[in-house]
Amino acid sequence: RLSGDGTPSSPLDTAQQGATTGQVLKWNGSTRAPANDNAGIVSADNGLNLAAGVVKLGGTLIEPTTVTTSTSNTMTFRGGLFRLRHHNSAAPSGTWQNINLMGLVNNPANTVTPTNDAIFDVVGHTSTGSTNGNTLAVGAYSTATNGMWLQARKNDSFNLYQPLHLNPRGGPVAVGVGVWKPDARFSVQSFSQTGDGVAGLSAHLVHAEGHGEVRLGFGNTISTHSAAVSWRSAEDRLSLVNMNSTNNVSKITFNIGGYASSNTMATIVKSGATSNARFAVGETTNIHSTIQSAGSFAGAILGTAGSPTFDETKFVVIFDTNGSASWTLPSPSSCNCPGRMYILHHAGNSGTITLSQYVSLGGGPTTNTITAGQWLILFYTASGIRGFKLVSI
Repeated sequence: RLSGDGTPSSPLDTAQQGATTGQVLKWNGSTRAPANDNAGIVSADNGLNLAAGVVKLGGTLIEPTTVTTSTSNTMTFRGGLFRLRHHNSAAPSGTWQNINLMGLVNNPANTVTPTNDAIFDVVGHTSTGSTNGNTLAVGAYSTATNGMWLQARKNDSFNLYQPLHLNPRGGPVAVGVGVWKPDARFSVQSFSQTGDGVAGLSAHLVHAEGHGEVRLGFGNTISTHSAAVSWRSAEDRLSLVNMNSTNNVSKITFNIGGYASSNTMATIVKSGATSNARFAVGETTNIHSTIQSAGSFAGAILGTAGSPTFDETKFVVIFDTNGSASWTLPSPSSCNCPGRMYILHHAGNSGTITLSQYVSLGGGPTTNTITAGQWLILFYTASGIRGFKLVSI
């Protein structure tokens, strides 16, 4: 219905028809009658929420959603906690951190075809938007006691592993040192490491394929290999290796009390005379012999009234009683020990020691007896035993 007659003093208008403030005339199916205005937003979805006519963030995303900003803008999330979790993940018990990411547990994949195995990936891209082909994946093992995992790899081939750099420009790296600032470039502190097995180790290097050799190397550049500690399981061999081989210069030293040469207790140096090395104890400068000592020399000494077993544990053997005895020496072939030396002495006043092997005294004579007061010094060769006798004065 209209009101007015269309003149300037009484323009045409919609008649009030009993409407109150805020109401409009609406078609109710048979006629137009006053009713409340329902204009405005009546619902919200896909991550938005409508409360008292106001649209707010907070709801359930019901379709794939991308939030995009330009390079000239900054998107900032502010609040007490920021949480992202997989749709199947229940809220964790305990205290939440400021930023919390949750995803399915999974062991790291070892397949060519990428699969959903990590909680999240970190991927770099160029200024034009293309990726550099690498990704850093962070995940959690299916078995809780195995802990978490971190893997750098190709983002299109999960079985192609890439380098992972920690502090590439320098700075300490520490494991288990608590809140203390480490002084060394790499520090490991262990707790409750007990026993003689793997569980008692602070660090464990393993090479489980091929010859099973594992090496810890040293060098003055990232690509220099100057020295190493090596374990080769196929030969049951632990090696301390100096990769250089300069005669009379390249060496391995054993120091006590410090790194300076004045703290060197023993030295192995490459020999210029043979393919072997020279080993010196207490001498650091004038090392000239295969075995050299700057002090005394001692060997095993045994006093006995019986018949000992002659093997690598014997050196000086003294028969310290009167009487006779029979001593069994190993044959040169069974011993296979060219250069071995025995010093034998009958310290009694009477009797004779009879040896199972004859000793060549040089020039033809041989002997297999040691009478009271005599010394016999003998040396094994590849095919016999040679020596000489001394008599106590």
